[in-house]
Amino acid sequence: MKPKKYNLIFLIFLFGLSIFVGYLSILRFENSQLQFQISSDIYQNTFKDKDLEFINNIDYSFPNLNIFSMPLGAIKAKYLIEKDSLDQALKLLYETRNHNPFLMFNEYNLADIYGRRSEIDSFNYYSKYIIENLPNNPVHFVLYGKKLQMENKTDSVFYYFDQIDSKVKKRDPQLWKIILAAVAADSAAIRKFNAKELALEAKSLFDDEQVNLLSDIIIFSKNNIDEAMNLETIAMNRFNEGDIKESIKIFEQIIDLHPTNIQYFNGLVKVHYYTNNFNEVQRLYDDYLVRFKDIDSEMLYLFSVAIINNGNLALGCQNIDMIVSNTRFNVDRKILSACGY
Repeated sequence: MKPKKYNLIFLIFLFGLSIFVGYLSILRFENSQLQFQISSDIYQNTFKDKDLEFINNIDYSFPNLNIFSMPLGAIKAKYLIEKDSLDQALKLLYETRNHNPFLMFNEYNLADIYGRRSEIDSFNYYSKYIIENLPNNPVHFVLYGKKLQMENKTDSVFYYFDQIDSKVKKRDPQLWKIILAAVAADSAAIRKFNAKELALEAKSLFDDEQVNLLSDIIIFSKNNIDEAMNLETIAMNRFNEGDIKESIKIFEQIIDLHPTNIQYFNGLVKVHYYTNNFNEVQRLYDDYLVRFKDIDSEMLYLFSVAIINNGNLALGCQNIDMIVSNTRFNVDRKILSACGY
């Protein structure tokens, strides 16, 4: 009888174990789906897009870390912060502070909350704490750097920027936006920190509109950038009024003030093109290829039409072939016919 009794107990144990393992498998499956969505939000910074039902379903008790070892409690708090549920997020962050404290993600979010609440002492404490302990994390520099920038502590901004590993700097344009903005309006600081060299480096690393603008302000001066913007309106008004010569003169002046702005160069090309000055358009084509990395379909088309009208069918039609093959740009039938379509 005893062997049968033991067998029954063993079978009950196996049955219970199988149920437990099955339950764990379900948890793992559900967790993997959740982890995928969370990872996507972290990568794309789309925390605001999730509703409260999704947020409330985040279980940070098992496991308490995501696949990147980030604390799930702090991640849940980040979602709550973006929903402006700051009290709930604050409570959760203090509750889960021991969940992988080495990443300092809890402290980062605490700094964020106190900054939003304008609780300056607490914000200063946590934002300084995280950058001094993990200086190579870009978000730490961005958070603390903005604070230093508002306080006009440019020396400190550069000090912490210099602590960041060069490989990290090459990956994140946000770092450069902070450092460039810290000196953009201060000609003395531009000279002191050799900021023009930094601006050129930033432009070579990133194709980012804000990085490019801040860099150009440093390289060409804010006065030049502002004057160029104001003159563009005048140049277009002169063109619309039929004063072509004056419009061209002003656009050339604008390009001298801000030579890396493709929009101004496009304006000059269009003035020449729509007044059938194809020789000048073709001359500007060569300059365009030297100045700028890319050329959009519209500008390539205008250059190509001018080149064809000047008798260079081979080059003009080669460009038209590229437009027809790679875009849906509406090419004039006469040009298509000239190129054998």
